[in-house]
Amino acid sequence: MKITAFVSLAVALLAFTDAAAINRRPKPNPNGHSVALTRNENYIHNTHAQIAKLNRRYPGLNILMKAENDKHAHARGGKAGKGHKHTTSTAATSAAVTPTTAAAITTTAAGTNSTISATASPTATTATGCCTCTGTCTCTCGGTTSAAVSVATSTALVSATTTALVSATTTAAAAASTTAAATTSTTAAGNGTTTAAATTGSVALTNVKPDIEYFGTVAIGTPPQNVKLDFDTGSSDIWFPSAACTTAACKNHAQFNSATSTTFQKDGRPWSITYGDGSTASGILGTDMVNVGGVAVKQTIGLATAESAQFGSSPSDGLFGLGFDTIESVAGVKTFMDNAIAGGVLAQPVISVFLPSVRRNGGVGGAYLFGAIDNTKFTGQLTYVPVTRKGYWQIDVEDAGFNNQSLQQTSQGIIDTGTTLVIVSDAAAQAIHGNIQGAVNDPNNGWLVPCAVQNSTDNVSFTMGGTAFNVPVADLAFESLGDGSGNCFSGVQGGQNGLWILGDVFIKNNYCVFDMGKSAVGIAPLSY
Repeated sequence: MKITAFVSLAVALLAFTDAAAINRRPKPNPNGHSVALTRNENYIHNTHAQIAKLNRRYPGLNILMKAENDKHAHARGGKAGKGHKHTTSTAATSAAVTPTTAAAITTTAAGTNSTISATASPTATTATGCCTCTGTCTCTCGGTTSAAVSVATSTALVSATTTALVSATTTAAAAASTTAAATTSTTAAGNGTTTAAATTGSVALTNVKPDIEYFGTVAIGTPPQNVKLDFDTGSSDIWFPSAACTTAACKNHAQFNSATSTTFQKDGRPWSITYGDGSTASGILGTDMVNVGGVAVKQTIGLATAESAQFGSSPSDGLFGLGFDTIESVAGVKTFMDNAIAGGVLAQPVISVFLPSVRRNGGVGGAYLFGAIDNTKFTGQLTYVPVTRKGYWQIDVEDAGFNNQSLQQTSQGIIDTGTTLVIVSDAAAQAIHGNIQGAVNDPNNGWLVPCAVQNSTDNVSFTMGGTAFNVPVADLAFESLGDGSGNCFSGVQGGQNGLWILGDVFIKNNYCVFDMGKSAVGIAPLSY
């Protein structure tokens, strides 16, 4: 996909300045998922392409969210205030979830998604994760009927980071229920039947330096065929090239041969996905065993029979989506986590993420941990931030700050492992960089900072769940322009008005636990 420097520059500049064009697009693109910087070769590490992609990632979202804000403001007889939570769903942004307070989110020592909530009328979620109740109840989900779950009138909170103690007020029936669910179960209908003991799985990551993209090896089929996938909480599809793909991009990667897998089943439904940078993949759906670090699930997968040229330079073979099923490209397809939880194959309904920083530890040791939390990777306690809308892992960013001083900036946001940078609103980007001497908003390159800030001890912070989480200013010196100016592309960019994206620049400084049981993200500072 190499093209002349002139055309590359022209295309990139047109794309980069496309932020204002968002308002010309009447409908959001539901398939505008994450793309790492490596997708486009026009620049050294393609920061321009990343910014351009992100400025187009949620076209029309600004209008939709503004309209929602105005509707609520009109009902109150005034303007919507800062931090207003938008809980009305659109087809593109998925079903709404009413936020709960972080204090009310706890977990039992059994480590499953049975939950005790410290409320006036205690409720419990059955181990199958399908329903809630007050008192004692059972429910059926995906063919599995839970044991009775009972909740005492007085409920003590159980620490979200403690796995050795069980709440004294949890009855023996509740403990038996969680133990049974963690041992064996049947997967939800539509993706086959799997019975397995609860377990955990860890996938070692390769860091595409400098912290541009992180991918790991996943085994598909029987006997297993290995593919390198980019784990992405900003999308939900699992896909990779099939042996039937003849495009040049496919030929540069591992291609899955379904004919040699004894567990493969044809689906036949067409599948396609289009990313915000214009890259595309398409093919058919199938079903096969997907093994992630020892956690095996029978799963619907996308088999690409065509890929656009942009994928040819990607170091990974495809993507492993970790978002909610509401943003699957084909309606009705369940995610890997949906099936793993329903099948009882995970000890806990969580994905814990450690993305290492080249600056802080050489970029080594990264891992996605399925079904468990590695307490050695973070300091203090996890703060659980409720998901405000299921689709992406969307949360409420209560404030942005600089050196513990509020910048009076707030927004809905998503925590997205598939995006390299942190992308905020134009106003927030201006407020952050206004505290960094020498920072400039270049019309051709976006926000730039002096590369010398790599030695800074200052911090940018994002407050969620009442806790401020830091991103060192040193990490804003993402990569040198290479033009002798001494300037670096900033790791924080603007253009994402209405829905901020906390990508890898944030995650490589903060341990993140994506908890399906709680519908929340647990966050704590990394302990390098």
